[in-house]
Amino acid sequence: MYPFIDLHIPISFRSSIQKPSFQNIPVRDEESRKICRSGIIPSPGHLLLESDYSGIEVAMAACVTQDPKIIEHVTNPKNDMHRDSASEIWVLPSDEITKIVRFYVKNGWVFPEFYGSYYVNCAKDLWENVIEGGLTTTSGYSIKEHMKENHIKNKNDFEDHCQDFERKFWDEWFVVYKKWKHSIQKELQKNGYIENKFG
Repeated sequence: MYPFIDLHIPISFRSSIQKPSFQNIPVRDEESRKICRSGIIPSPGHLLLESDYSGIEVAMAACVTQDPKIIEHVTNPKNDMHRDSASEIWVLPSDEITKIVRFYVKNGWVFPEFYGSYYVNCAKDLWENVIEGGLTTTSGYSIKEHMKENHIKNKNDFEDHCQDFERKFWDEWFVVYKKWKHSIQKELQKNGYIENKFG
């Protein structure tokens, strides 16, 4: 494959690759991953390398907002906001959070919350993927059964639980980020645009 790398198209400064979209090759679905990735081979005598700026969005949020809690997460390798959020959401100690449960909280709670979603959408997504998906704790115990034991028996209970955690997420954990978010929104409403760090 010889995709086009469009450095001139995205005004957001993100990369853009097309024909084919080299950035959206399946990874998580094992069958799709095997089918798609088995066809990606380097030219003779060459290697394929991949770089991943792990946590770049969170690191940039720390730089821009100067939120001490985000800075703490970025600078201390023992901290993990996805794992910590999963512990709160699923009422579990961190060592009972599996990799897949952490993944769903990262992509179904933390990033959506940071990018402007809210507890109703997040609760729906997490319920479908974790509870209805039949996921378990590290010890192999059903998360659905665990939640019932913690008086969270259905989607409505879970949504209420997520609303409570959303308050904690913004009013106790990431207070400075929340204030920054509101100031940016006011700037947009006043000026019709947001000026980024590049001007």
